[in-house]
Amino acid sequence: MHDTLIPCCDAARYKILGYEDHANCADNMAYGLKELGVDPPPPPPPINIFMNIPVGPTGRLEIVPPICAPGDYVVLRAEMDCIVALSACPHDIFPVNGADAIPREVEYAVYPARRKAK
Repeated sequence: MHDTLIPCCDAARYKILGYEDHANCADNMAYGLKELGVDPPPPPPPINIFMNIPVGPTGRLEIVPPICAPGDYVVLRAEMDCIVALSACPHDIFPVNGADAIPREVEYAVYPARRKAK
């Protein structure tokens, strides 16, 4: 289960929730891009890997614990040169990181490109 409906969390959202200066994915990605010398654009629509946000029976989005387990993974393949910004979700208010609402670490690996057959 992966979510593509919920936007990237940001400082404005946390302020509305009463948590000023809370870590957030938008800032995490902006900091990472700045370290690469890239001017960060407004956060694009994210792919919230392992985030379980189903559409409920009334049509509203629900925030429920993920159905993944430690060690689960996805493999993404870039079809062109690109920059991928990754943020371990720091959300600790709703159960997007598990029923206990504790943010989890994330690991990633970059594999060398495979040569295309001629």
